[in-house]
Amino acid sequence: KEKDLLFNINYQVLPENKGKPNAINIGLQFCNRDITVIADSDDAFAPETFQDLRELWNVVNLTDTSFNIATIWTLVKDESDKLVGEEFPINFWQVDFKSRILNVEKRVAGEKWHSWRTSVLKEFNMFHSDHSFISEGATWNRINKKYFFLGINIYHRVYYSSPDGLIQKKKSKLELEKIKFYNAYYNLYETSTLELFKHSYYRNLSFDYFRSTLTYRDRDLSLGKVKTISTLLITILLTPIRFIQSLFYKVKINH
Repeated sequence: KEKDLLFNINYQVLPENKGKPNAINIGLQFCNRDITVIADSDDAFAPETFQDLRELWNVVNLTDTSFNIATIWTLVKDESDKLVGEEFPINFWQVDFKSRILNVEKRVAGEKWHSWRTSVLKEFNMFHSDHSFISEGATWNRINKKYFFLGINIYHRVYYSSPDGLIQKKKSKLELEKIKFYNAYYNLYETSTLELFKHSYYRNLSFDYFRSTLTYRDRDLSLGKVKTISTLLITILLTPIRFIQSLFYKVKINH
């Protein structure tokens, strides 16, 4: 019943489905509060989620450098009440991109959920393509290069796996290569050539980029000659390592 609603819901029906990133970009035009949360239709949340977020953001905003923090990340559980992935290494983990991705041997695994400063999401539109799914992580990484993320070890979102969902849905080789191409491109196009060779994270993306271009290319997107040649060189260097790793994996599976 309407009298039981805690807030009004404003539906915006798009003329066609162009994927979640496009929907977020359009939806942000209607967001006029300081904090925005992104929720899928099959998500559920802990009862205290909104109260927690209100209190957490109020505390963050009391600090002198509050607007250097773009987002609060919290944990996710599945429908069986089990943690999806890992906790953050410390509670109230204020982290930049280098400390979260580049300078760690093992990144924090598993799903996380986010509440964002609306102004930041409007500053960095979600990467979107009409031709393929693009992981939200490419956009989050871009934001994290300018702003801190704050990871807190409490859970809010309940994740429901579905065989019909985008992650679980079986994909063709072409679809997989498209995903690799766009994810690699948007993580690499603003990255210097030196960084490609310096960090394993970018080397692996360079490998994915070059290998994917053997199957699929978007003619409107290019890393440029120097960077593309660099991805070729990195691919040549990594191919023997990847081959040996695949052999060990097969032996492990067979035993």
